[in-house]
Amino acid sequence: MQLYFHKIGLQFNESKTHIVSRSSGFDFLGFHFVQYPNSYLRVIPSKKSIKRVGKTIKNIIMKNKQVKTDGLIYRINSIIKGWGIYFRYCRSWKTFSHLDSIVFRWIWKWCTRRHPNKGKRWIMKNYFSLQRGNKWRLTGEYWEKLDFRDIKRLKYYWQVGDRSPMNPRYRKLWESKPECNNSPQVA
Repeated sequence: MQLYFHKIGLQFNESKTHIVSRSSGFDFLGFHFVQYPNSYLRVIPSKKSIKRVGKTIKNIIMKNKQVKTDGLIYRINSIIKGWGIYFRYCRSWKTFSHLDSIVFRWIWKWCTRRHPNKGKRWIMKNYFSLQRGNKWRLTGEYWEKLDFRDIKRLKYYWQVGDRSPMNPRYRKLWESKPECNNSPQVA
């Protein structure tokens, strides 16, 4: 395997590369892959990625204590949308629900910090609205906060073909391609 990758100009980073069992799983590009015995491959967002997006949103909320509601919603929505779209192809519905509940708590603290002498009902009436399936949402004058659960999750259909460079039947086909014969040239 290593010989093949060296042949096409790729190298392993020895400090980052290690072999793990399929049942213990591994993290790659923010996803966690686990193969269950006699079952399916489960792909979920990695814990490190979940912590990173949570920390990012929390920092936005904490650093913008005096900003108007629309400004806060705009900043949070850009993070939620980007992260949610990236992870919508994996099994992410539990993660999305968990993140939504955490973000709601942080936003609630943001609202109560702004109005320490007001009650819960006043805060709910002035900052939140009941929309889209009876969910309480932070709402400004122009913007409405997205939830991670609002992002449509899609199923990714794996297309595993047999024309892999590792398949001996097609090795000559791959070797005849000019990109595979020469290692990358550095100018």
